[in-house]
Amino acid sequence: MEVLITGFSPFDGRLRNASWVAAQSLQTQPYVSVLELPVVWGAPRIMLQPVCETACPSVIISMGEGKEGAFTIETVAQNARASRRDNLANLPFYPLIDPQGPTQQSASIDADRLHQCLTEQHWPVRISTTAGAFLCEETLYTLESLRAQHEPLKTVLFVHLPPYGSQLQVNQVNRRCDTQLLSAFAAHLLRAVLDIHAQTHGNT
Repeated sequence: MEVLITGFSPFDGRLRNASWVAAQSLQTQPYVSVLELPVVWGAPRIMLQPVCETACPSVIISMGEGKEGAFTIETVAQNARASRRDNLANLPFYPLIDPQGPTQQSASIDADRLHQCLTEQHWPVRISTTAGAFLCEETLYTLESLRAQHEPLKTVLFVHLPPYGSQLQVNQVNRRCDTQLLSAFAAHLLRAVLDIHAQTHGNT
Protein backbone atom coordinates (compact mmCIF):
# COMPACT_ATOMS: atom_id res chain seq x y z
CA MET A 1 0.00 0.00 0.00
CA GLU A 2 1.24 3.47 -0.93
CA VAL A 3 0.02 6.72 0.60
CA LEU A 4 0.23 10.18 -0.93
CA ILE A 5 -0.06 13.22 1.34
CA THR A 6 -0.66 16.61 -0.26
CA GLY A 7 -0.53 20.14 1.09
CA PHE A 8 -0.65 23.57 -0.51
CA SER A 9 1.92 26.27 -1.04
CA PRO A 10 1.46 29.54 0.90
CA PHE A 11 -1.15 31.99 -0.39
CA ASP A 12 -2.70 35.37 0.39
CA GLY A 13 0.71 36.76 1.33
CA ARG A 14 1.39 34.21 4.08
CA LEU A 15 4.88 32.82 4.55
CA ARG A 16 3.88 29.25 5.42
CA ASN A 17 0.93 27.00 4.77
CA ALA A 18 -0.04 24.73 7.66
CA SER A 19 -1.06 21.97 5.27
CA TRP A 20 2.38 21.69 3.68
CA VAL A 21 4.07 21.83 7.09
CA ALA A 22 1.85 18.93 8.19
CA ALA A 23 2.45 16.97 4.98
CA GLN A 24 6.22 17.36 5.16
CA SER A 25 6.25 16.00 8.70
CA LEU A 26 5.15 12.61 7.32
CA GLN A 27 7.65 12.29 4.49
CA THR A 28 10.05 10.07 6.46
CA GLN A 29 7.47 7.29 6.63
CA PRO A 30 8.62 4.49 4.27
CA TYR A 31 5.22 4.07 2.58
CA VAL A 32 4.42 7.79 2.29
CA SER A 33 5.08 10.29 -0.50
CA VAL A 34 4.32 13.99 -0.20
CA LEU A 35 3.34 16.49 -2.87
CA GLU A 36 3.00 20.27 -2.65
CA LEU A 37 0.12 21.61 -4.73
CA PRO A 38 0.36 25.17 -6.06
CA VAL A 39 -2.55 27.49 -5.30
CA VAL A 40 -3.40 27.75 -8.99
CA TRP A 41 -6.70 27.01 -10.69
CA GLY A 42 -6.62 23.60 -12.35
CA ALA A 43 -3.52 22.44 -10.47
CA PRO A 44 -5.16 19.59 -8.50
CA ARG A 45 -5.99 17.57 -11.61
CA ILE A 46 -2.81 18.60 -13.43
CA MET A 47 -0.71 17.37 -10.51
CA LEU A 48 -2.72 14.36 -9.30
CA GLN A 49 -3.95 12.70 -12.48
CA PRO A 50 -0.44 11.73 -13.71
CA VAL A 51 0.30 10.23 -10.30
CA CYS A 52 -2.79 8.04 -10.52
CA GLU A 53 -1.97 7.03 -14.08
CA THR A 54 1.65 6.02 -13.44
CA ALA A 55 2.00 4.84 -9.83
CA CYS A 56 -1.45 5.05 -8.30
CA PRO A 57 -1.45 5.10 -4.50
CA SER A 58 -4.05 3.30 -2.41
CA VAL A 59 -4.66 6.35 -0.22
CA ILE A 60 -4.51 10.10 -0.83
CA ILE A 61 -4.81 12.42 2.16
CA SER A 62 -5.07 16.05 1.11
CA MET A 63 -4.92 19.03 3.44
CA GLY A 64 -5.36 22.77 3.13
CA GLU A 65 -5.54 25.84 5.33
CA GLY A 66 -8.98 26.78 6.57
CA LYS A 67 -10.47 28.66 9.48
CA GLU A 68 -9.00 29.21 12.91
CA GLY A 69 -9.89 27.10 15.90
CA ALA A 70 -10.45 23.61 14.54
CA PHE A 71 -9.51 20.91 12.06
CA THR A 72 -12.29 20.35 9.51
CA ILE A 73 -13.20 17.19 7.62
CA GLU A 74 -14.78 18.20 4.32
CA THR A 75 -17.64 16.01 3.13
CA VAL A 76 -19.03 17.77 0.02
CA ALA A 77 -17.33 19.32 -3.00
CA GLN A 78 -19.38 21.47 -5.37
CA ASN A 79 -18.56 21.59 -9.06
CA ALA A 80 -18.00 25.33 -8.90
CA ARG A 81 -15.18 27.83 -8.59
CA ALA A 82 -15.34 31.11 -6.71
CA SER A 83 -14.43 34.33 -8.50
CA ARG A 84 -11.15 34.52 -6.61
CA ARG A 85 -7.61 35.11 -7.84
CA ASP A 86 -5.04 32.36 -7.42
CA ASN A 87 -1.32 32.75 -6.76
CA LEU A 88 -0.79 33.73 -10.39
CA ALA A 89 -3.36 36.51 -9.95
CA ASN A 90 -5.72 34.70 -12.32
CA LEU A 91 -9.44 34.31 -11.91
CA PRO A 92 -10.81 30.84 -12.78
CA PHE A 93 -10.61 30.22 -16.52
CA TYR A 94 -13.91 28.30 -16.31
CA PRO A 95 -16.63 28.52 -13.64
CA LEU A 96 -16.88 24.73 -13.23
CA ILE A 97 -14.20 22.35 -12.01
CA ASP A 98 -15.30 19.71 -14.51
CA PRO A 99 -17.74 20.76 -17.28
CA GLN A 100 -18.66 17.10 -17.82
CA GLY A 101 -18.88 16.18 -14.13
CA PRO A 102 -21.71 16.00 -11.60
CA THR A 103 -22.84 19.11 -9.75
CA GLN A 104 -21.23 17.85 -6.56
CA GLN A 105 -19.11 15.04 -5.18
CA SER A 106 -19.79 13.59 -1.75
CA ALA A 107 -16.74 12.51 0.22
CA SER A 108 -16.38 8.72 0.33
CA ILE A 109 -14.46 8.66 3.62
CA ASP A 110 -16.47 7.72 6.72
CA ALA A 111 -16.34 11.23 8.17
CA ASP A 112 -18.16 10.31 11.38
CA ARG A 113 -15.69 7.54 12.09
CA LEU A 114 -12.71 9.74 11.33
CA HIS A 115 -14.16 12.48 13.51
CA GLN A 116 -14.51 10.03 16.38
CA CYS A 117 -10.95 8.75 15.98
CA LEU A 118 -9.51 12.27 16.10
CA THR A 119 -11.69 13.58 18.91
CA GLU A 120 -10.65 10.58 21.00
CA GLN A 121 -7.13 12.00 20.67
CA HIS A 122 -8.49 15.34 21.95
CA TRP A 123 -8.22 17.22 18.66
CA PRO A 124 -10.84 19.92 18.00
CA VAL A 125 -12.46 18.53 14.86
CA ARG A 126 -15.53 19.57 12.87
CA ILE A 127 -17.37 18.04 9.94
CA SER A 128 -18.18 20.48 7.14
CA THR A 129 -20.32 20.47 4.01
CA THR A 130 -18.88 23.76 2.70
CA ALA A 131 -15.34 23.43 1.35
CA GLY A 132 -14.87 27.06 0.28
CA ALA A 133 -15.10 27.05 -3.55
CA PHE A 134 -11.35 27.63 -3.87
CA LEU A 135 -8.50 25.19 -4.50
CA CYS A 136 -9.37 23.04 -1.48
CA GLU A 137 -12.84 22.32 -2.84
CA GLU A 138 -11.36 21.69 -6.26
CA THR A 139 -8.96 19.19 -4.72
CA LEU A 140 -11.68 17.18 -2.98
CA TYR A 141 -13.79 17.17 -6.14
CA THR A 142 -10.79 15.98 -8.15
CA LEU A 143 -9.88 13.29 -5.61
CA GLU A 144 -13.35 11.75 -5.72
CA SER A 145 -13.32 11.86 -9.53
CA LEU A 146 -9.93 10.12 -9.62
CA ARG A 147 -11.03 7.51 -7.11
CA ALA A 148 -13.92 6.58 -9.42
CA GLN A 149 -11.57 6.34 -12.41
CA HIS A 150 -8.62 4.44 -10.90
CA GLU A 151 -9.32 1.12 -9.21
CA PRO A 152 -6.16 1.03 -7.03
CA LEU A 153 -7.15 4.32 -5.36
CA LYS A 154 -9.46 3.24 -2.54
CA THR A 155 -9.40 6.01 0.07
CA VAL A 156 -9.33 9.79 -0.43
CA LEU A 157 -10.15 12.68 1.86
CA PHE A 158 -9.66 16.38 2.45
CA VAL A 159 -9.06 18.08 5.79
CA HIS A 160 -8.74 21.81 6.47
CA LEU A 161 -6.19 22.81 9.11
CA PRO A 162 -6.10 26.03 11.12
CA PRO A 163 -3.78 28.67 9.63
CA TYR A 164 -0.15 28.41 10.60
CA GLY A 165 0.56 30.52 13.69
CA SER A 166 -3.09 30.83 14.74
CA GLN A 167 -4.35 29.98 18.22
CA LEU A 168 -6.63 27.08 19.16
CA GLN A 169 -7.59 24.95 22.13
CA VAL A 170 -6.38 21.36 22.20
CA ASN A 171 -7.53 19.26 25.15
CA GLN A 172 -8.60 22.48 26.92
CA VAL A 173 -5.12 23.99 26.57
CA ASN A 174 -4.40 27.07 24.46
CA ARG A 175 -1.96 26.10 21.74
CA ARG A 176 -0.30 27.75 18.78
CA CYS A 177 -0.70 26.06 15.41
CA ASP A 178 3.02 25.50 14.90
CA THR A 179 5.18 22.78 13.40
CA GLN A 180 5.10 20.62 16.52
CA LEU A 181 1.31 20.67 16.80
CA LEU A 182 0.78 20.14 13.08
CA SER A 183 3.18 17.20 13.05
CA ALA A 184 1.33 15.56 15.93
CA PHE A 185 -2.04 16.06 14.24
CA ALA A 186 -0.74 14.73 10.92
CA ALA A 187 0.55 11.57 12.60
CA HIS A 188 -2.81 10.94 14.28
CA LEU A 189 -4.68 11.70 11.05
CA LEU A 190 -2.55 9.25 9.08
CA ARG A 191 -2.99 6.52 11.68
CA ALA A 192 -6.77 7.02 11.81
CA VAL A 193 -7.12 7.01 8.01
CA LEU A 194 -5.02 3.88 7.63
CA ASP A 195 -7.10 2.11 10.28
CA ILE A 196 -10.32 3.06 8.44
CA HIS A 197 -8.77 2.04 5.12
CA ALA A 198 -7.66 -1.36 6.47
CA GLN A 199 -11.05 -2.08 8.03
CA THR A 200 -12.84 -1.07 4.83
CA HIS A 201 -10.54 -2.39 2.12
CA GLY A 202 -8.06 -4.70 3.84
CA ASN A 203 -4.38 -4.02 3.14
CA THR A 204 -4.82 -3.13 -0.54
